[in-house]
Amino acid sequence: MLDLWTKYAPDLRHSVIDWFTGSPLDTERTFPNMKEGDLLIGAFTNGQVGHDRPFPGAGHYRGHIKGLYLCGSSSHPGGNITGLPGYNCAQVLFSDLSIPAPWAPEPVLEKLKNSDMKQPWHTMHSQPVPGISVMIAILFIVSSNTQGQPLKPDFTLGDLYAALTLNPALRENSGGEPFAWYATNNGDLFVKAFRVWRDTAWLNRGIAYYEFLRSHMHAGPDGYIGLIGPPIHDYGLWNNEVISDALVANLMLEFSELVMNDAMLKKTYANKARNMSLSARST
Repeated sequence: MLDLWTKYAPDLRHSVIDWFTGSPLDTERTFPNMKEGDLLIGAFTNGQVGHDRPFPGAGHYRGHIKGLYLCGSSSHPGGNITGLPGYNCAQVLFSDLSIPAPWAPEPVLEKLKNSDMKQPWHTMHSQPVPGISVMIAILFIVSSNTQGQPLKPDFTLGDLYAALTLNPALRENSGGEPFAWYATNNGDLFVKAFRVWRDTAWLNRGIAYYEFLRSHMHAGPDGYIGLIGPPIHDYGLWNNEVISDALVANLMLEFSELVMNDAMLKKTYANKARNMSLSARST
């Protein structure tokens, strides 16, 4: 590696005072929560990003024990050495103690004071929540009857599809990173519902939703297809944010993986799974 660098910085070799090497295994041994040296401390999958990080119901930085708080890269917004998980957690902690946080903007403080997320995560699901959140709660609290069979959902796949595609936030953000976060959050429920109830109607409607997401992709100046629009940190600059495309691609790849590992599903959905995989790779 030093030989490669010295091609571009010839005096570098003579400027090195000391050096050491480290592997992902060394990192894991030093920091056990950084599994396989994972800087992000937890994959950025649809079930554990944003308010679902580190897992659904725990995204408000409050633990299930009073006085226990969550932060670090396993909490929103994740790793990359931003300091934001600790910053956000500190605001929540100060709010719970009714201590003004001098560094926090006033709107954030007011939002925290009025938040309905003050209770620990294990009590949250008993609170009434609007719209699609109700469907999610129903889907993931998969109860069983006396025969041990999963209960049927008391909402339809049409309800889920409509709740996702008619989300007002999608009309306000027709492309870019904001659209990706809103559109893909809970977009994995079609596959998850199929895994519970084994009804391919969920997959059929899921395919329709993936096509809906693909219809919002366009070719940029570089020829690549993606969700062109503003990133969440700067609405004045349009680009093709990598994470936006990755979020959509992840949904399609999850569907493809399910199909290609199931002999019965491959008979019907193999071509669609291959197309989804190719589409994911081309974004």
